[in-house]
Amino acid sequence: MNRAPALCRERRHASVVGAASLAILALGGVPSGWAEAETEAQSTTAAPDSRADEGVSPAQGEGGALSDGASHVDSALSPHVGSGESIEEKSGTPAPSFPSPAPASSLVEGVSSSSAKDAPATSGPSQADEALDGGAPDDSADDIPATKGDPAAVSFLEHRQTAPMSLEGQENPSTISGDSIEEDATDTQDEGPDESGGDVVASRPDTLTGEAAVTYVEPPRTHPFVKGWLTGAGDIGFVPMEHQLLVGFQTFPEEVQLSDTLIRRTYYLSIVPRASFHIKKLFIGLEVPLAFEIFSAQIDETEPDVVYGEGFNRFGQFAGVLWDEPGEYAQVIRYIRLGNKEDDIYLNVSRLSAATLGHGAILRRYNPNIDLDHFRVSAQYDQSFHYGGIELYTNDVVGYEIDGALGYIKPGRFLDTDELLVRSTSFGLTVAFDRLAPYRLTRDMESGGALVADAYQRPATESTRVAAVVGVDAETKVVHLDPFLDVKAYSDYSRLLVTGGDGFSTGGLFRLNLRRHAPDARIHAFRIRTEAGLYHARYAPGYFDIFYSLNRYQATRGQTEGAGTTLIEYLETRQGGYRLGGRIEASYALEDGPGLTLALQGARGGRDARFLLHFEVPTGEHLRLMATYARMRLHESGGWFDLDDPNAIFIGQARLKVLPFFFLNGEISKMYRLRAVEDGQVSHYAPQEGEPATFQNVIKWMIESEIGFEF
Repeated sequence: MNRAPALCRERRHASVVGAASLAILALGGVPSGWAEAETEAQSTTAAPDSRADEGVSPAQGEGGALSDGASHVDSALSPHVGSGESIEEKSGTPAPSFPSPAPASSLVEGVSSSSAKDAPATSGPSQADEALDGGAPDDSADDIPATKGDPAAVSFLEHRQTAPMSLEGQENPSTISGDSIEEDATDTQDEGPDESGGDVVASRPDTLTGEAAVTYVEPPRTHPFVKGWLTGAGDIGFVPMEHQLLVGFQTFPEEVQLSDTLIRRTYYLSIVPRASFHIKKLFIGLEVPLAFEIFSAQIDETEPDVVYGEGFNRFGQFAGVLWDEPGEYAQVIRYIRLGNKEDDIYLNVSRLSAATLGHGAILRRYNPNIDLDHFRVSAQYDQSFHYGGIELYTNDVVGYEIDGALGYIKPGRFLDTDELLVRSTSFGLTVAFDRLAPYRLTRDMESGGALVADAYQRPATESTRVAAVVGVDAETKVVHLDPFLDVKAYSDYSRLLVTGGDGFSTGGLFRLNLRRHAPDARIHAFRIRTEAGLYHARYAPGYFDIFYSLNRYQATRGQTEGAGTTLIEYLETRQGGYRLGGRIEASYALEDGPGLTLALQGARGGRDARFLLHFEVPTGEHLRLMATYARMRLHESGGWFDLDDPNAIFIGQARLKVLPFFFLNGEISKMYRLRAVEDGQVSHYAPQEGEPATFQNVIKWMIESEIGFEF
């Protein structure tokens, strides 16, 4: 190994320490904190554990020249080290008087206690845990027993007690996050660069043995353990990290089926002022969608070359097509987000985000906005306490149709124990319900039993039920090697009250962080969930999922057989006992980089089979991308990646920064749209070839230009 770099660093260090010592002596004495200040100077090149282990490694015996050189410099300058000549003998001038130095052992003890006492207070890891983790929040106290006595994984509190300080008295960067790792003091056999990115250097001679102490310097760690949702799987839009003042412009058509062959098509110009800003962990995005009519025409599909209608007669008139439902009055809120999942307090009011409660046994990645004709602003609020926590959700801040709540408690927190399993074990209760779940849909018998549309062009319901799902769960943390690995085990039991079906699942959640030992290295975060379940025929796992807005009206896909059958009706008629099933989810994200999520769910018989694939590049300087593909009913015809299949949805978005003040937003999506036929006084749904009776799977594309500034 090359020993020259370590020798140069030691000589420079010895010179600085010696010069500082000479200046102090010339001013009249050695302050009582001399040893602490000197130790702080060493901390810029010494590892946090260099003071905890006073033994000498075998490598120290090999560095004789280095030890001698350092001892000579220090012994000539400081009466605390070695037995060299005094200052008076060297310079010919009387040396200032000062108290006798304390024994070296007491100096070392004083440094340790002073460092622990004076270290500034810093918040540890968040107490909260992600909703997807079953409402069992992490707590800094959980970290203590998991790493106690392990030199390869030191808890935040233990690390803070030995945190090295820089020359300016500021905390060393490696201690900011509280998630650093100390190397074993015996792992210093070689001097010179280490393959992990750290460095092996020699410090000043030991005050007891006179031998040079060789220690490992770890690269600074500035990031905590990454947990929670790694990607935005299930979301339908970006949350920008910049402040924005923009105005968006786009045109879009609106179609109304007047008869089996006659269509009224109207084109609009949309002008959308937007403002986005953030203050620390608070992100706010507001917009006011405005629509103005451009052109209107009526087209008879039997005579496509003939155009009727008003043409440009209403050009420029304000149109209320974007504000014709009570739930759309809140769409000025694009998002209001405070904190992140796993923070002690988390708030997300949004019309972009999907939501999950607990482990997702009842409500999992539910997004109320996969229907192209209706917008809702949902809200989720999480708060964790020392002894438990709550999670609340509603799909519509105006209508409150689908709501959920999770409460959990950690009984071990009432006990005086540091056992990880005891302190991390939690028990939760979840209730989620659709208070207006469609049970039977209204049909127009004069039109052959066609389904009828209501005033908002949604399927009219003849009767509704309260579709409530109640569940209990238990969770515990079995492995915690901060900041690398975290493993949880959990079990859930849920029951759909309206049908009497129930389900049981048990699984594990594995979270892993990998990072090269380099100051500028980025974290590679992995999240893997495996789960096995037993589900009754009249129960659907993950009842409120990404497809629920469709399935609550239309649980079957045929045009004739079972057309218009609601989810409750469908489950009530199921026969049989319990079915084996399970799911697996895997996510990867690079810090400030791309992310990927893959999820697969299945059950015997294939009825509840789901597949999801999501990719995103959310932080590009000039280009940002996001794409989500999801498919249900995998047992039916069609491949897993079949965009022509009516069981599949796709959302693709891109944002391009053309100029500092000009941006282009593009979107192509394949989601569900309600197409009602206005037949006199009654609007009804007419099934088309290859499509079901109500929701139709359609492709929509959009290009929007934005003018404004990001800063």
